[in-house]
Amino acid sequence: GSAYTDMYRVRASVESGKGTKGPAAYGEYRGKEFRLSKAEKSARGISAEGLRKSLEVLLETDAALKSSRISPRILLDEMIAKLLLAARGEKSP
Repeated sequence: GSAYTDMYRVRASVESGKGTKGPAAYGEYRGKEFRLSKAEKSARGISAEGLRKSLEVLLETDAALKSSRISPRILLDEMIAKLLLAARGEKSP
């Protein structure tokens, strides 16, 4: 989840004109700018909307893992499929 948060923060920073290193002002990135560089590379080709949807998928899966009786393996497999669809800009069923 933190990797997707990093990607979203970098994308939002770039789109707002602050550049890739904009999130470095946050305390958790000081001395860890490599996370921002890695996030920028990982987010190439994924829209801001795709990243938002990915964060929603991660949140939904986390809640389901904590509250559902469905096998964690099934929930994680479903999450991977939804993340792939979100990255491609497609809606999941």
